[in-house]
Amino acid sequence: MSLTEKLIQAIEHNPEHYIELTIRGKTIRPCARCLGKYLGMFLSLPIALLFFFGHISIPFTVAFIISWLLAIPAIFDWLTVKLNIRKGNNNIRFVTGFLLGAGITSYFIILPASLLFKISTFFVYSAIFAIIRIHFTVDGGIRAVIQKAKESIAYPKANIYSCGVETGCCCSLCNGCYGTCMNACLCTLVMLIALPMLCCSLKILCGGKKNDE
Repeated sequence: MSLTEKLIQAIEHNPEHYIELTIRGKTIRPCARCLGKYLGMFLSLPIALLFFFGHISIPFTVAFIISWLLAIPAIFDWLTVKLNIRKGNNNIRFVTGFLLGAGITSYFIILPASLLFKISTFFVYSAIFAIIRIHFTVDGGIRAVIQKAKESIAYPKANIYSCGVETGCCCSLCNGCYGTCMNACLCTLVMLIALPMLCCSLKILCGGKKNDE
Protein backbone atom coordinates (compact mmCIF):
# COMPACT_ATOMS: atom_id res chain seq x y z
CA MET A 1 0.00 0.00 0.00
CA SER A 2 1.47 3.36 -1.06
CA LEU A 3 1.73 6.39 1.21
CA THR A 4 -1.02 8.13 -0.78
CA GLU A 5 -3.33 5.15 -0.30
CA LYS A 6 -2.57 5.14 3.43
CA LEU A 7 -3.41 8.83 3.71
CA ILE A 8 -6.65 8.33 1.80
CA GLN A 9 -7.49 5.42 4.09
CA ALA A 10 -6.85 7.68 7.07
CA ILE A 11 -9.15 10.48 5.94
CA GLU A 12 -11.84 8.07 4.68
CA HIS A 13 -12.01 6.18 7.97
CA ASN A 14 -15.76 6.68 8.41
CA PRO A 15 -17.92 4.98 5.74
CA GLU A 16 -21.07 6.89 6.78
CA HIS A 17 -20.13 10.29 8.17
CA TYR A 18 -18.32 11.81 5.23
CA ILE A 19 -18.36 14.75 2.83
CA GLU A 20 -17.78 13.88 -0.81
CA LEU A 21 -15.11 15.94 -2.57
CA THR A 22 -13.75 15.75 -6.09
CA ILE A 23 -10.10 16.76 -6.50
CA ARG A 24 -8.48 16.56 -9.94
CA GLY A 25 -11.13 14.15 -11.12
CA LYS A 26 -10.71 11.85 -8.11
CA THR A 27 -13.50 11.51 -5.54
CA ILE A 28 -12.59 11.23 -1.88
CA ARG A 29 -14.89 10.96 1.13
CA PRO A 30 -13.16 12.43 4.19
CA CYS A 31 -14.78 12.19 7.61
CA ALA A 32 -17.04 15.24 7.97
CA ARG A 33 -16.01 16.13 11.53
CA CYS A 34 -12.30 15.45 11.01
CA LEU A 35 -12.26 17.52 7.81
CA GLY A 36 -13.94 20.38 9.63
CA LYS A 37 -11.55 20.02 12.56
CA TYR A 38 -8.37 20.21 10.48
CA LEU A 39 -9.73 23.09 8.39
CA GLY A 40 -10.70 24.88 11.59
CA MET A 41 -7.21 24.42 13.01
CA PHE A 42 -5.57 25.61 9.79
CA LEU A 43 -7.84 28.57 9.01
CA SER A 44 -7.93 29.86 12.59
CA LEU A 45 -4.14 29.77 12.82
CA PRO A 46 -3.58 33.21 11.16
CA ILE A 47 -6.00 34.83 13.64
CA ALA A 48 -4.27 33.12 16.57
CA LEU A 49 -0.89 34.31 15.27
CA LEU A 50 -2.20 37.87 15.11
CA PHE A 51 -2.87 37.66 18.84
CA PHE A 52 0.50 36.01 19.42
CA PHE A 53 2.68 38.40 17.42
CA GLY A 54 0.56 41.40 18.32
CA HIS A 55 1.17 40.60 22.00
CA ILE A 56 -2.56 40.97 22.65
CA SER A 57 -3.04 39.89 26.23
CA ILE A 58 -6.13 37.81 27.03
CA PRO A 59 -6.88 36.72 30.61
CA PHE A 60 -6.39 33.00 31.18
CA THR A 61 -10.02 32.44 32.20
CA VAL A 62 -11.39 34.22 29.13
CA ALA A 63 -9.13 32.34 26.69
CA PHE A 64 -9.89 29.04 28.45
CA ILE A 65 -13.65 29.58 28.27
CA ILE A 66 -13.51 30.65 24.61
CA SER A 67 -11.53 27.51 23.69
CA TRP A 68 -14.06 25.28 25.41
CA LEU A 69 -17.06 27.15 23.99
CA LEU A 70 -15.68 26.41 20.54
CA ALA A 71 -15.17 22.74 21.40
CA ILE A 72 -18.46 22.03 23.21
CA PRO A 73 -20.74 22.01 20.10
CA ALA A 74 -18.78 19.08 18.62
CA ILE A 75 -18.88 17.19 21.93
CA PHE A 76 -22.62 17.88 22.30
CA ASP A 77 -23.31 16.85 18.70
CA TRP A 78 -21.38 13.58 19.05
CA LEU A 79 -22.82 12.69 22.46
CA THR A 80 -26.47 13.35 21.59
CA VAL A 81 -26.16 11.16 18.50
CA LYS A 82 -24.50 8.36 20.46
CA LEU A 83 -27.27 8.55 23.08
CA ASN A 84 -29.86 8.27 20.26
CA ILE A 85 -31.38 11.61 21.27
CA ARG A 86 -31.21 12.85 17.68
CA LYS A 87 -29.95 11.78 14.28
CA GLY A 88 -26.60 13.02 13.07
CA ASN A 89 -26.08 15.32 10.11
CA ASN A 90 -22.81 15.51 8.19
CA ASN A 91 -23.13 19.25 7.62
CA ILE A 92 -23.50 19.76 11.36
CA ARG A 93 -20.55 17.43 11.96
CA PHE A 94 -18.44 19.54 9.61
CA VAL A 95 -19.42 22.86 11.23
CA THR A 96 -18.96 21.64 14.80
CA GLY A 97 -15.69 19.99 13.78
CA PHE A 98 -14.54 23.34 12.36
CA LEU A 99 -15.32 25.05 15.66
CA LEU A 100 -13.50 22.29 17.52
CA GLY A 101 -10.41 22.82 15.37
CA ALA A 102 -10.52 26.56 16.06
CA GLY A 103 -10.84 25.80 19.78
CA ILE A 104 -7.77 23.56 19.68
CA THR A 105 -5.71 26.24 17.94
CA SER A 106 -6.80 28.93 20.38
CA TYR A 107 -6.03 26.64 23.32
CA PHE A 108 -2.48 25.95 22.20
CA ILE A 109 -1.52 29.39 20.90
CA ILE A 110 -3.69 32.06 22.54
CA LEU A 111 -4.13 30.60 26.02
CA PRO A 112 -1.59 32.33 28.31
CA ALA A 113 -0.09 29.24 29.92
CA SER A 114 3.06 27.16 29.68
CA LEU A 115 3.44 24.63 26.88
CA LEU A 116 3.75 21.86 29.48
CA PHE A 117 0.40 22.84 30.99
CA LYS A 118 -1.29 22.85 27.59
CA ILE A 119 0.05 19.46 26.52
CA SER A 120 -0.53 17.74 29.87
CA THR A 121 -4.09 19.05 30.24
CA PHE A 122 -4.86 18.17 26.63
CA PHE A 123 -3.73 14.60 27.34
CA VAL A 124 -6.11 14.53 30.31
CA TYR A 125 -9.02 15.79 28.17
CA SER A 126 -8.18 13.23 25.48
CA ALA A 127 -8.04 10.41 28.02
CA ILE A 128 -11.43 11.34 29.49
CA PHE A 129 -13.00 11.59 26.04
CA ALA A 130 -11.39 8.30 24.98
CA ILE A 131 -12.97 6.51 27.96
CA ILE A 132 -16.40 7.96 27.10
CA ARG A 133 -15.93 7.12 23.42
CA ILE A 134 -14.85 3.55 24.18
CA HIS A 135 -17.91 3.09 26.37
CA PHE A 136 -20.18 3.87 23.41
CA THR A 137 -18.25 2.34 20.51
CA VAL A 138 -16.33 -0.73 21.65
CA ASP A 139 -18.06 -3.99 22.51
CA GLY A 140 -17.40 -4.69 26.17
CA GLY A 141 -16.52 -1.08 26.92
CA ILE A 142 -13.51 -0.11 28.98
CA ARG A 143 -13.19 -3.63 30.42
CA ALA A 144 -12.53 -4.98 26.93
CA VAL A 145 -9.80 -2.39 26.43
CA ILE A 146 -8.17 -3.24 29.79
CA GLN A 147 -8.26 -6.93 28.87
CA LYS A 148 -6.68 -6.17 25.49
CA ALA A 149 -3.98 -4.11 27.19
CA LYS A 150 -3.21 -7.02 29.53
CA GLU A 151 -2.97 -9.39 26.57
CA SER A 152 -0.64 -6.98 24.77
CA ILE A 153 1.64 -6.79 27.81
CA ALA A 154 1.61 -10.56 28.33
CA TYR A 155 1.96 -11.44 24.64
CA PRO A 156 3.41 -8.38 22.85
CA LYS A 157 4.55 -10.33 19.80
CA ALA A 158 1.09 -11.69 19.09
CA ASN A 159 -0.79 -8.45 19.80
CA ILE A 160 1.54 -5.68 18.62
CA TYR A 161 4.48 -6.82 16.54
CA SER A 162 2.30 -8.84 14.18
CA CYS A 163 0.46 -5.73 13.00
CA GLY A 164 -0.19 -5.79 9.26
CA VAL A 165 -1.05 -2.91 6.94
CA GLU A 166 -3.91 -4.84 5.40
CA THR A 167 -5.68 -5.11 8.77
CA GLY A 168 -5.86 -1.33 9.09
CA CYS A 169 -4.87 -1.44 12.76
CA CYS A 170 -2.66 -3.35 15.19
CA CYS A 171 -5.35 -3.46 17.86
CA SER A 172 -8.68 -5.07 17.04
CA LEU A 173 -10.44 -2.64 19.39
CA CYS A 174 -9.27 0.50 17.61
CA ASN A 175 -11.33 -0.17 14.49
CA GLY A 176 -14.41 0.34 16.63
CA CYS A 177 -12.98 3.32 18.46
CA TYR A 178 -10.96 5.49 16.11
CA GLY A 179 -11.66 4.04 12.67
CA THR A 180 -8.05 3.09 12.02
CA CYS A 181 -4.68 3.60 13.66
CA MET A 182 -3.76 5.88 10.77
CA ASN A 183 -6.46 8.36 11.76
CA ALA A 184 -5.64 8.13 15.46
CA CYS A 185 -1.96 8.75 14.75
CA LEU A 186 -2.77 11.66 12.44
CA CYS A 187 -4.93 13.31 15.10
CA THR A 188 -2.23 12.80 17.72
CA LEU A 189 0.46 14.16 15.42
CA VAL A 190 -1.41 17.35 14.59
CA MET A 191 -2.92 18.08 18.01
CA LEU A 192 -0.16 17.06 20.38
CA ILE A 193 3.03 17.53 18.37
CA ALA A 194 2.67 19.93 15.45
CA LEU A 195 0.79 22.74 17.18
CA PRO A 196 2.82 22.68 20.44
CA MET A 197 6.07 22.65 18.44
CA LEU A 198 4.83 25.58 16.37
CA CYS A 199 3.85 27.47 19.51
CA CYS A 200 7.22 26.76 21.13
CA SER A 201 9.12 27.80 18.01
CA LEU A 202 7.20 31.06 17.78
CA LYS A 203 7.96 31.84 21.43
CA ILE A 204 11.65 31.24 20.82
CA LEU A 205 11.65 33.43 17.71
CA CYS A 206 9.67 36.14 19.43
CA GLY A 207 11.97 36.02 22.44
CA GLY A 208 15.00 36.25 20.18
CA LYS A 209 13.62 39.36 18.53
CA LYS A 210 13.07 40.99 21.92
CA ASN A 211 16.66 40.27 22.95
CA ASP A 212 17.97 41.74 19.70
CA GLU A 213 16.06 44.93 20.37
